[in-house]
Amino acid sequence: MANHTLAEEERLDKEINRKKQKMSEYIEFRLLEQKPKTQVIEVMSKLYRSRLGIIMWFGKWRQYAFFPEPETVFNKECLNDIQSYIAKLR
Repeated sequence: MANHTLAEEERLDKEINRKKQKMSEYIEFRLLEQKPKTQVIEVMSKLYRSRLGIIMWFGKWRQYAFFPEPETVFNKECLNDIQSYIAKLR
């Protein structure tokens, strides 16, 4: 176990809590591929452990975009979580 100072421990606790607050209730994001300049992110259902789609760079638009799997349906909270995640990729 690493020896951390009290200040380091508090900083790590705050960072962990911040990440927990930003996590989606229903979906999770996992790095699928790290490319030289961009990332490919897998969007997964927490409940069913199935792929809902991927987030990747869309060259024509020069920005990240979400590519859903066929026959997937999203509510506004999930779409907002996906949008928020994409906004952080910039």
